[in-house]
Amino acid sequence: MRLRRLISNLELFLAFAPLALVYMAGPIPGTLPLYHCVYVVDGDTIVLRLPEGERHCRLIGVDTPETVHPNKGVERFGKEASAFLKGLIEGKNVRIGYEGRRPTYDKYRRRLVYVYLDGSPPLFVNREILARGYGHLFVSRPFAFKEDFRAAEDRARRAGLGMWASVTN
Repeated sequence: MRLRRLISNLELFLAFAPLALVYMAGPIPGTLPLYHCVYVVDGDTIVLRLPEGERHCRLIGVDTPETVHPNKGVERFGKEASAFLKGLIEGKNVRIGYEGRRPTYDKYRRRLVYVYLDGSPPLFVNREILARGYGHLFVSRPFAFKEDFRAAEDRARRAGLGMWASVTN
């Protein structure tokens, strides 16, 4: 009886494990909706044309030096971070995903998004900003890719990429 129940539970686990792994790993780029990036505000904020209109969106897990903050002015490497993101996605169609099933918002009412640029494989824009040294990990709440993003930032720091080029470790 115990063995039969154990086998039944194992079969159930194996049947649903792939779905759990997909959910835990975050969105699957090719299945996400495609939207137009109208413009890049700065290195971590964009305006997307969504079904309900143009909306400011903040990239999840990424913080770049400021260029448009009313109280901070332009910070070191801010212009470069903004230019990188503009060159990458401004005027292009991108796929967006959320942490969870529904959109969440920050304190400025910006929609929090993961951004993917179509390709083979798709380019995970949030991660690419960190991997190239244009920003650092930003954790305001838990998110699925935190450790991956941390590792990308650490590699960029060690390699002296982008904003880490003149920073001693």
